[in-house]
Amino acid sequence: GVVWNLRGYDSPENILRDADLAMYHAKHLGKDRYEVFHEGLRLKMISRMELEENLRKAIKHHELELYYQPIYSLLNNHIYGFEALLRWNSPAFGLVYPNDFLPVAEETGLSQSIGNWCLTEACHQAKHWQEEWPELRDCYFSINISV
Repeated sequence: GVVWNLRGYDSPENILRDADLAMYHAKHLGKDRYEVFHEGLRLKMISRMELEENLRKAIKHHELELYYQPIYSLLNNHIYGFEALLRWNSPAFGLVYPNDFLPVAEETGLSQSIGNWCLTEACHQAKHWQEEWPELRDCYFSINISV
């Protein structure tokens, strides 16, 4: 990570902080490279940290939801299964799609607790539906989880 222009800095710690931001950005983009710090990196990091903090709250306050998309045959209009789709219903951001929060969850280790929650929730839903509608007993549930 490189800080090219030292104007505007009032302490060596701030220079090192920004060099670190650039270094982590370079690591994220791949090996054997460098990145020069720019103000957008700081804004991106603040946004990422804010997203991480809100995601931790979302897990604690049960803001994650699963939506179930039916998988059915157009030939006989028979339902074969369901795909569980994760969404975050955030009071601050509205409906948040996985592409916007799962990378942060994976980087911070939150994906494991989210994955466990998804599996448990989908299994409870499958059991409930199979008890309520016996014709769904042969259906499968697809649940995407992080490696």
